[in-house]
Amino acid sequence: MGNRNTSMKLPSSAKSDNSRATQFQQTPPTYEESTQNVMEKYKKQVQHAETPEDLLEPLLSGMGIYEKRKLIEDAPDVVFKDMDLTQKTLNLETQLEDANYDELAQRVAYRYHLLNAASNRNWYKELIKLDVTLRWIIQRRTWCEQKAKALQTCQRDMSSPDLSRLEAYEEQIKSLNSRYWVTHRKQWIESDKLRSISAKRALTRQRKHTDWYLSGVLREDCAKRGGCCGRSCGCCERTRMTKVYTDGVRDRGHCTTACSCCLETHGIDGEHLEMKDVDEVHFGPLRDDHTLRLLKGYIFYLNGME
Repeated sequence: MGNRNTSMKLPSSAKSDNSRATQFQQTPPTYEESTQNVMEKYKKQVQHAETPEDLLEPLLSGMGIYEKRKLIEDAPDVVFKDMDLTQKTLNLETQLEDANYDELAQRVAYRYHLLNAASNRNWYKELIKLDVTLRWIIQRRTWCEQKAKALQTCQRDMSSPDLSRLEAYEEQIKSLNSRYWVTHRKQWIESDKLRSISAKRALTRQRKHTDWYLSGVLREDCAKRGGCCGRSCGCCERTRMTKVYTDGVRDRGHCTTACSCCLETHGIDGEHLEMKDVDEVHFGPLRDDHTLRLLKGYIFYLNGME
């Protein structure tokens, strides 16, 4: 007898079972691998972006906030620099804001501003100085209220000099109230006159958040000036005023030279204090680190942004 072929063909049903078994044996990608794949996909998409619209899908995706920040940083200048695309940039900001991504909208506005804004930036210098002035007024008023309250607690035995001091503190408080109102009105007028569309939108978006000023850049500035952010007292995070009528008054903020906690900590007599804080605010060229820090902190950044 001739040689017989001993190989046997598997029935089609067995082949199908083997195929399915092979599929089941394949290990699905991990979460990190899936995230990396998505990130690489969007990174390439952003590298070749030409308009703000090209950023919308990646920025509204399920990626983490840190990856999205990086995508905005890495996007080509052409995405934001062409003035003909201004409306599309504004549309991108709006869609990010509507999706509760205010931080990303701020970052888009910041990049657009750096590439397109005029070199004259006196507008934000004035706004920052007015912000400092308002904080000084509130903190000075708080110091006066604390001194007046201390005298009032022993009013029965108050001497004539103490009574004169109490009256002087009360007069200072009235004067500071009037000064606050004038400065507040001036700040509103200056902000309403802003010609930079990106800055005006960023400022409006920023001030919707009551804790906007607690961003890292302004905390660092406060701490390095010897303010309360460099200590554990927490003064910058809570109301500065001791009275209850605070509606519409910005009574939280970083330290000025009028901060009663700072005066006590540094052993300074605040009796004849004059406001010189705005003289210390200096501005260099736009790319100067200090100037950029102020621009970010007072216009474009929110608490949580670094």
